[in-house]
Amino acid sequence: MRAPSFESRDADWLGVHEARARVLDGWAPLTAGAVPLSDAPGRTLAEDARARARLPPWDNSAMDGYAVRARDVAGASETAPVELEVVGRILAGSAQLPPLGAGQACRIMTGAPLPPGADGVIRVEHTDGEAGTPGRVRIRSDHDAGRNVRPGGQDMEPGDVVVPRGTRITPGWIAALAAAGVDPVPVHREPVVLVLTGGDELRPLSSFQDVVEGRAIPDTNGPMLAAAVREAGGRPRLPGPARDDPDDVRRCLARSADADIVVTVGGASMGEADILKRTLENDGLEVDFWRVRIRPGSPLAYGRLPRPGGGPALPLLSLPGNPASAWVTFQLFVRPLIRRLSGDPAPHLPVIRARAGERLHSTARLCHFHRVVLTPEGDDPRPVARFAGHPGSGLVQSLGPARGLAVVPEGIAALEPGADVEVILLDGTPGGVEAGFTAAAS
Repeated sequence: MRAPSFESRDADWLGVHEARARVLDGWAPLTAGAVPLSDAPGRTLAEDARARARLPPWDNSAMDGYAVRARDVAGASETAPVELEVVGRILAGSAQLPPLGAGQACRIMTGAPLPPGADGVIRVEHTDGEAGTPGRVRIRSDHDAGRNVRPGGQDMEPGDVVVPRGTRITPGWIAALAAAGVDPVPVHREPVVLVLTGGDELRPLSSFQDVVEGRAIPDTNGPMLAAAVREAGGRPRLPGPARDDPDDVRRCLARSADADIVVTVGGASMGEADILKRTLENDGLEVDFWRVRIRPGSPLAYGRLPRPGGGPALPLLSLPGNPASAWVTFQLFVRPLIRRLSGDPAPHLPVIRARAGERLHSTARLCHFHRVVLTPEGDDPRPVARFAGHPGSGLVQSLGPARGLAVVPEGIAALEPGADVEVILLDGTPGGVEAGFTAAAS
């Protein structure tokens, strides 16, 4: 039996954790392929990346100075320097390495391979730099005896796992992959996310004059969510805004044939003009749930939409139309799904503990997500969370400054200034465990 439609179903009012679990359930990472190293940033590694060579290839110097045998410089000091014969000069790319005998040293540069027999490097400032007699160096300290040597293989040995699968590749990981000789790089495919905004009142930037003249409002959700998709590691597709016309909605949705996720914005409530949801249901949308116990963004819906042309159904998330509501529900529900399809084993944003810098209000039966800025204050390691701007869900200027979502859990009417509060980091390192959303104590 087909699930009840929006028009007839009661609100499910799921808790945020159950709703997120339902959205992620049953979706596996997308197929893997290989891309050039230069195209790998932002992608998720599909296989363990293993080193193909030893790095460093040999014991090498960590300093500019003189390679020596520790026993030859024991006891050297300013008042009792030890003089050694300099038998060569070794640069980082040198292939010829003169072996050291008793009483001998080699001038050596940082990164250069250690000559046979040497077991330490005396930094140049602890010597006279051969100023007294060319070819002879006076060692004025034995502090570096047996030191300043980076052993071969210290970074990696052949076969070592250098980057584990499931890692989202950052510039730092690019260095590790390059050092390991991994090119091309096995990664999961980037999810294609169709973002469909709708409403006769919306205008793209190309028609902004209508906004200037007071005949329309700008489509802010489309560009905002497209940017959020890119930041999460997906590839956005923006076919709208669609008009309040079923044929135009279907024209836009026809571009979802090769999409992996469909996100619609607006039309998730019970308004008479919500053409979008009626069109989706007429085209076979199976609604899994509608409404979540959160603010902003409670009229969220999730279901599965038949793919144009056949094939596996698509996950569809219907977000509220107010910009702040759309933005918050994207971070809580759409972003984790993108990360799951991208192969990320920890798809949620990271969470920290902070202090409420002002009263964070809520409705006791809802879990409230406040857009906040975070600033260090005093000796407390926890930053202070304050409103990023006006909390209205229809306003956009608080979205840019926001660095986190401060969570007031269900059952809490407000967190007073100074209270401990969980904050979901919006600019944090991708990948994290799900927040507990526990009640915080003042």
